Amino acid sequence: MQAILTLTGDDFKQGLRELLAGQEADSQLKLGHLEKTAFQWEARFRPVLLAFVNDPLVTGRVREVLALIGMPEDLRMITSLALPSLNAPVYHPCLACIAAELVRPDDDSEWSFLRDCVINASREGGVEIVAIQSLKLNGSPRSEAILQVAKRKNPDWSVVQDALAYVRSKPVPLEGPSLTALAKRVAPLLMKADSSRFGRPRFNESGDKALIDFTLSAPGDRSTYTATFHKANGLWVLRGVRPAVSVITIN
Repeated sequence: MQAILTLTGDDFKQGLRELLAGQEADSQLKLGHLEKTAFQWEARFRPVLLAFVNDPLVTGRVREVLALIGMPEDLRMITSLALPSLNAPVYHPCLACIAAELVRPDDDSEWSFLRDCVINASREGGVEIVAIQSLKLNGSPRSEAILQVAKRKNPDWSVVQDALAYVRSKPVPLEGPSLTALAKRVAPLLMKADSSRFGRPRFNESGDKALIDFTLSAPGDRSTYTATFHKANGLWVLRGVRPAVSVITIN
C-alpha cells in the first residue's frame, strides 16, 4: 500500500487497480489499510475510484471504499447502480458496506436501497441487520415506515422492535459541534454494553471528515465498529457506522 502512494499519473491508477483486484473477496465489514488510506487521502484516491466504478474486476471494492468516504453524490450514484455480477472475475460483497454508510440518505435511490436490503431477499448474509441499524440511527418518519414494513414481515424480530422504539422516541439528530461528544452519543445506540472504548479520530487531509473506532463490551460479547463523520457549517454529522465481526467469548 505504501508503494502505491509513491506513484503518480497512470502508474498510480494501474497500481491501485491491481491492488483492488488482488485483494481476496471478503464479506466481513472490518476496515483494512486500503480503505483507511483512501479515506485519509480522498482527494487523490476518489477520482481514480470513480473511474473504476463500473470495472467488473474491482467494482465491489470500489463501491465499498466510496461509500466509506461518503460523498453524497457518490452514494446516490452507487445505490442506483445494478448489483455486481456474480459472474464477475472477482465478486466482492459490498451491499452491507454501502448500507452501513446510509445513516443520512437524501435521495430516493438511497432510501430504495435500504428498503431492498431490509425487505427483499439478499444474496449477502447480514445485510438486513446493517440496513436496520442505519434506519434506526437516521431516526426519521421515512425510516420508521420502512421498519414498520419489516416488522409486519417478521413481527418477532427484536432488532426491528428496538429500532422502531428508538425512532418513535423522536430522537435528537446525531450531529453537534463536538466530535467526541457526538461519538459518545452514538456508541450506546449500537449495542447494550458495559464498557466502551474509543480510538483516536482519523481525519482526512482537509480535516472535514473523520473515522472513529468503537469497541463495545458486554458479558460474552465484544463488538467493534467504525463510524464515519462529516463536518459542515460547524457541525459534525454521523454519516455511517460500519460494524466489524463480533467476538463471542464462552465463559
